[in-house]
Amino acid sequence: MAAELITKTGNPMTPGNFMALMKSTLTDGILNGCSITASGANITVADGRMVAGGALIVITGTTVTASSAGELVLRIDSGAGTAEILVRQAATLTKQDITGAGTVYEMRLATFGFTNGAVSGLSIQIGTAAPKGAPNIYVQQAQPSAPQPGDLWLW
Repeated sequence: MAAELITKTGNPMTPGNFMALMKSTLTDGILNGCSITASGANITVADGRMVAGGALIVITGTTVTASSAGELVLRIDSGAGTAEILVRQAATLTKQDITGAGTVYEMRLATFGFTNGAVSGLSIQIGTAAPKGAPNIYVQQAQPSAPQPGDLWLW
């Protein structure tokens, strides 16, 4: 068959087709919720939904503990069917095409320092998911550290 209509009655939408649609229409970012806060050595991502590499991710109140300065990362492994939020030292993100042959996609959520046993200088690095071609919108309490041309920052 040279062409197949996917969106028809009785034909289920596969995860691969859904992710390809999401990736082609939305930028990586938050759909709703997912506020990021720090208290002591803990960083919490509140309940919500986000899009990363075309994948729809549901967050259910996740808290991770930092022991040094670093970054908060969402890591998707489509081969294993998992997504996790982790703290690590700053590193190059893996951004494979998980709608195709790739299996790992990482998205930086925040960067932070670590002083006297506590997270300091939490800087949110993720904006709101937006239609492709539209500017990212960032909402945070401190002045942005790395604005990009066309981005809208609210603080």
